[in-house]
Amino acid sequence: MKPILIVCLVGSIGYFGCNEVLERPLENDHVTLVAPANNLVSDTTIQSFYWQPIDSGINYELQVVSPRFDSIAMVVVDTVTGAHLLYLSLSPALYQWRVRAFNSSSTTSFSNIWTLTVQ
Repeated sequence: MKPILIVCLVGSIGYFGCNEVLERPLENDHVTLVAPANNLVSDTTIQSFYWQPIDSGINYELQVVSPRFDSIAMVVVDTVTGAHLLYLSLSPALYQWRVRAFNSSSTTSFSNIWTLTVQ
């Protein structure tokens, strides 16, 4: 009975250890933003933030600021999600947003910055 237990333990350790080694690095990947469109002017306060998923990107970090990343007056959202679609309710203002993907061993750089105006 003990040899089976030892084999299972060694197999489990090897299995879990290999996941990290076999995980694809993301440094050369890039998150592509989809919606809301860059430079969109909208009177809709509920916006859907959507980007193309990355293979091996387990989670995404979405950042939304107002008015701009180079002159932040307010960080609206800085959140981590496993999804590639998030709905946000925004007050009328100028916003910029960006996304990056990451897994347990690496991360992409942030996407291009897109601008959104809610009227």
